Amino acid sequence: MASRLRAKSAIYDCLVVIYFVQNKKYYKALGEAIAGVHARGKMAHVLDIGTGTGLLAMMAARLGADSVTACEVLFFFQFVTSLSVRLYVSS
Repeated sequence: MASRLRAKSAIYDCLVVIYFVQNKKYYKALGEAIAGVHARGKMAHVLDIGTGTGLLAMMAARLGADSVTACEVLFFFQFVTSLSVRLYVSS
């Protein structure tokens, strides 16, 4: 039992690291894309289709996108996204 828990914990730890690294890359790429659009004197509009938790949409907003639209068809994720945005905006 303890060895299974350690294995699950190790897998979870690896996933956290993978997602952290992956999200840093998304953040950097979004920032570069938004800055590039602004450098051309245009407004940066971001469309996040299948937003899930809304993380990429919130990153785009934080990075200075002029508008952000997030779309999600699954009700559960619509609910999670609305909570995430409320918490993000209030902090």
